[in-house]
Amino acid sequence: MPLENRMVSRSIASAQHQVEARNFEIRKNVLKYDDVVTGQRETIYAERRKVLEGEDMGPQMRAFMESLVTGLVDEGDRRQARGTSGICPPCGSTCAPTTRRRSRSKRSREGARRRRVPRARRPGDQSWSATSTPSTRTPRTA
Repeated sequence: MPLENRMVSRSIASAQHQVEARNFEIRKNVLKYDDVVTGQRETIYAERRKVLEGEDMGPQMRAFMESLVTGLVDEGDRRQARGTSGICPPCGSTCAPTTRRRSRSKRSREGARRRRVPRARRPGDQSWSATSTPSTRTPRTA
């Protein structure tokens, strides 16, 4: 026996409309990304076709290298103007500059600690022991 209440019917229709609108937006965004990927694919295939047909790619490669070197030099100039060397002390390479996190208040840190959820123990963890009871062992399942 179907429900025939005006308020229930309107609620169901409203919920269905919201879900359909959300799905429409999702499909619209997927199509935008698909257009971008299609354009990139066509460009790559055109370049590949030129290489396979034996076209001289020297001038294009030189332009790519010049663009890359110019970009790196400009980035170095910008970092030097900001006062950062661009060299990462831990790894010795050029990394993105890091920003220091502002410290949180003690109350905020304690709240964050309380909200953390412990992850399940797995074989190989230091806290895992072969003598633990089956109720404390919670290996991850696929």
